[in-house]
Amino acid sequence: MDRSLYNSKLTTPEYVASLVKNGEHVYIGQTSSIAYALAEALMAREGELENVTIASSNVTRPLLCHSPGHGKAFKVNTFFCGVGERIVQDPDVFSFTPVLISQDRFWCERGAAPDWCFLEVSPPDEDGNCCLGPGGITHHYFLKNISKHIVLQVNRNTPYIYGEENLVNISEAEYIVESDAPLCTVGEPEFDDTLKSISDLILEHIPDGACLQLGIGGVAGALGQGLMERNDLGIHTEMLTDSMMRLIENGNITNSRKGFLPGLTAAVFAFGSTELYRYCDHNRGLYFAPYHTLNDINNIAKNPDMISINTAFSVDLLCQVSAESIGYRQYSGTGGQLDYVHGAQMAERGKSFIAIPSTYTDKKGQLQSRIVLNFPAGTAVTTPRTEVQYVATEYGCVNMKGLSRGDKCRELIRMAHPQFRDQLTEQAKEAGLI
Repeated sequence: MDRSLYNSKLTTPEYVASLVKNGEHVYIGQTSSIAYALAEALMAREGELENVTIASSNVTRPLLCHSPGHGKAFKVNTFFCGVGERIVQDPDVFSFTPVLISQDRFWCERGAAPDWCFLEVSPPDEDGNCCLGPGGITHHYFLKNISKHIVLQVNRNTPYIYGEENLVNISEAEYIVESDAPLCTVGEPEFDDTLKSISDLILEHIPDGACLQLGIGGVAGALGQGLMERNDLGIHTEMLTDSMMRLIENGNITNSRKGFLPGLTAAVFAFGSTELYRYCDHNRGLYFAPYHTLNDINNIAKNPDMISINTAFSVDLLCQVSAESIGYRQYSGTGGQLDYVHGAQMAERGKSFIAIPSTYTDKKGQLQSRIVLNFPAGTAVTTPRTEVQYVATEYGCVNMKGLSRGDKCRELIRMAHPQFRDQLTEQAKEAGLI
């Protein structure tokens, strides 16, 4: 590495933040690769700036721009709400862009539209290449190519991960700052007997040699435990998790039967423990690629016995899936659920599952059904009824493909909690569904 070049670009987060002008767009990162030191330095200029758009995705540690009533300095634009973006949804300062994640370039070009690209990266290798990190291989390579100003936040805790579109060279950066703060982590989701029952029903459909995509949540955690009984599994997924890491270490995952990237665990990003990030560092058995590669339905479909498992907030009696908003309030994002639902079913012997507990407890402590006649007004449909294959609750796992509207409705009522079945039946009859 050219150390003199590196040193000539080295500066402080505060200096970089001082260069941002009113009305500019600043991209700060996503999930486990967020340039917090640079972002916090920019937030400190709240009293000096106006109308600066902060583009991000799935921010897990909120910043000033996510605080209600922070003034006119910052606006937020995202395609997937994390804890941070979820806080502030005032339309004057918050903008959400619905996007199918395999088509995230549209958000990059128009929602993010970066004047400044703040990228948290690994220390440079001998050629001056820094890895875009566990959350940055998603689309950071594309963003840095369309940004006016590239700033690298070098963090020794960022793993160097192999794959495609995974590197940025120090020669491409206008400025470099250093910050060795720990990466954002997420604990493994807990699961109870209900989620264990759902996972057991799905496990009956997962053969040895299956290739897996698992969404986030307790069902995925329970499945991770149950899959310890399977052999020669493969991974083609968005998110790499701690449970997947343990399955690899246990020998359950060999990737030997995959049709796309055989022999390699393929993921878009890693989100989990510090141990997981260390596991990713210089690991030749892992291959990270952007959304547009791994969420491409044609690439997903190349894996025989592809199994896609995702969760949702609710399923209505038309068999539509809501997994991102509660009424008009955006809670997460469309993400890649539909990509994998469709891609898995295109694969030889492939299957896709929507897994939800039949009930939840509301803020008043009242039990509510997740199987409903219809969604609250404004609720986004993440997966349309025509794409849904298996739906699983703790009361059953049914293939909905090919069933009539009435039969889908009857099966969903059968999988609802017993407390709500009579009510749902009456509602369905009144609506003319059955």
